[in-house]
Amino acid sequence: MPAHIPHTPGAEPQIQPLPAAYAPTEEQESDFLAEYGPYLTTARLPKTGEHVVIDCAYVSWLAITSDASPVTEENSILITAPLRLGDTGVIWHDTIAVDARDANLEPEDQWFLPKVHAALIAHANTTTPATAR
Repeated sequence: MPAHIPHTPGAEPQIQPLPAAYAPTEEQESDFLAEYGPYLTTARLPKTGEHVVIDCAYVSWLAITSDASPVTEENSILITAPLRLGDTGVIWHDTIAVDARDANLEPEDQWFLPKVHAALIAHANTTTPATAR
């Protein structure tokens, strides 16, 4: 199972490949696209091996909203899905897009989510489009 990064002050987000044990099924992908596709056309669930941030509570990744380069906060959206307790997987049907700058986030999320978004943006800008997007 993947390493879990604590979602606590002081922890830095770590980019890692999505493990096969956490990968969504075809049915989960289809359900996600049916629900979110009409509103966020570039959003999709990550596939095994794609780069994500996994912390103790969530799996997070980017939806890049344009072909503009470089990837920035303005042309990407942070997407996150909760992990089930233990190592049983991700609750893909509870996936949400998150504004990491939202003042209404919980205090620990106000600290951590902007770092997650920044880490994923930096990673996207240092990898090839095929592996980052």
